[in-house]
Amino acid sequence: MKRKIEIEVTCGYGFLRPFVEQLPTGVEGGRVLCERRNCVRQFVVERAVVVVKQFVRPNMLNRLIYATLRRSKAARTMLIGRRLLQKGIETPLPLAYVDTYDQFGCYDIGYSVTLYNESMELNGWRTLPREEQRRLVADLAEFTARMHRVGFVHHDYHEGNIFYRQANDGSYRFSVVDINRGRFGCVLRWRCVKDLILFGFDQELMSLFVSRYAELMGWCAERMVRSVLRRHKIRVFDRDRVRPFIKQLLGVKPYGARI
Repeated sequence: MKRKIEIEVTCGYGFLRPFVEQLPTGVEGGRVLCERRNCVRQFVVERAVVVVKQFVRPNMLNRLIYATLRRSKAARTMLIGRRLLQKGIETPLPLAYVDTYDQFGCYDIGYSVTLYNESMELNGWRTLPREEQRRLVADLAEFTARMHRVGFVHHDYHEGNIFYRQANDGSYRFSVVDINRGRFGCVLRWRCVKDLILFGFDQELMSLFVSRYAELMGWCAERMVRSVLRRHKIRVFDRDRVRPFIKQLLGVKPYGARI
């Protein structure tokens, strides 16, 4: 049985199709941007600078789910990205995606192609002067509130998945990536709280960020700060102590980035 391949290219970027069609067989070159669980590389294709994210092969259960019940991460990246842009939330323009299936019809590997984002990762906030850090987290609170008000919760919202740049007026602008886990729906407070706890800000910046966010959402700032800081401490303990212990106990190792 021949392997099945699904490809979709955004209208106006048809010149990318030959490049996109080669992705399942391997494309040489490119600059590696990230090589952890997934492999992210930058390419120049004719007049476009693009980023290709190769998703790691899912476990067997998800391979069956993606083949029958749910859209893949690559497909969701395109669908969610288009919807965010329509609602005025910045994210790299989705250009194409590729989904591959094995000879038995099970989902295999997915590729997402987006326009290159020249902004910097929010991880760079630590190098800014203290006053700029305060201004940045206040502007980030406004961006986050706007994102939540349009009904989108990211579910993996942290410095590594947010890019920023400084505008001419001195304010900060933001763009979200790794959006495939996110969902549109009813904005519930507990869901929003979970979206705020992954940042590595110190207590002062975290309190400023959450207070400004709560004011914009029309919620009690003091109550939100207590809730987020409490959950943040639990998350840090779980990430640094509990999960490494369990993984060591079970002998669990991360998947390789490339297939």
